[in-house]
Amino acid sequence: MPGKAVSIYDIAQLAGVSTATVSKVLNGKGSISQATKDRVLEIAQREGYVASYAARTLSRGDTHTVGILAPDVSNPFFSALERRVETHLYDAGYVCYVCDTGNDAGRARRNLQSLAQRQVSGLVFVNGRYDLDDLGVADGLPVVEVDPVMHARRPWTVSVGNDFSAMARDAVRLLARRGCRRIALLSVFTGATSSDGEWMGLRATLAEFGLTPDRNLVLVGPHRKESRVEAAELVGQCLDDGYRMDGIVCLGDRIALGACQALRERGLEIGRDVLVVGMDNSLFSQVAVPAISSVDRHEDEMAECGVEALLSMVRGEEPEEDRITVGYDIVERESTLGA
Repeated sequence: MPGKAVSIYDIAQLAGVSTATVSKVLNGKGSISQATKDRVLEIAQREGYVASYAARTLSRGDTHTVGILAPDVSNPFFSALERRVETHLYDAGYVCYVCDTGNDAGRARRNLQSLAQRQVSGLVFVNGRYDLDDLGVADGLPVVEVDPVMHARRPWTVSVGNDFSAMARDAVRLLARRGCRRIALLSVFTGATSSDGEWMGLRATLAEFGLTPDRNLVLVGPHRKESRVEAAELVGQCLDDGYRMDGIVCLGDRIALGACQALRERGLEIGRDVLVVGMDNSLFSQVAVPAISSVDRHEDEMAECGVEALLSMVRGEEPEEDRITVGYDIVERESTLGA
């Protein structure tokens, strides 16, 4: 296959087997027939895959260094998650290179090129939101996505995070049980709320309480400004346009702060006129006035599970599962309980 790096997917297609089978053959694991092994190895050698992979492995080994890429370290949740990942890796004897991608794919690619030159043993993507193959992540390099926006299905890659849709639905249920009948869903990242699946999930959850949702209360920003500012503008514009709400599920605590700002500016009392739930259970939610109910996402467990999965792959152990789901709790405060 001249002109492009041969991947495990290419070998699988040519051999007529699954990528899992190719991975097992190349790593000498699993119970595979001799005929299949010979076919896969012959194709891999012919296409130049084995030689390039062996050279990369021999030159890199385990350098006890890991690259961490985060979209915005000014976000308290991402910075806390990144710090926990780094701490667990440090305790395991690893040094980390931390890169802030600024939510920019081009910047992420340059970060990865630099990390490749440093021959890191693995990568951790915090809140990964890009296609890893498009970014140029090398085949065979252990990768963990912690709190991913989208789940990457590729060999030697594990995603660790919460069930985001379930968190949103439980937050909606909390507000409905507190008497809310017009519940808004607020986000500044389009991938979180704009899909038909998420909208249908909101509709189905409200239907449990005999409520009919209003599509005008699904508020999604383009994320061109700081999330608190953009959230305040979204809620403010919605209210100014005459759409009434008595509850808001905010997909982030900084977003919840922006929602509360817009409500106060229009004379609405948080926790009485409008109930508000955030996500991340950050310091922002705890020190806000009134304090904001929020979803505790168990980020330390998320980080620990991610590091364990990464180090297992660095040792050459193929992951048994490519997705690990971490639990969560809703911590109620004045924004849903009243002043």
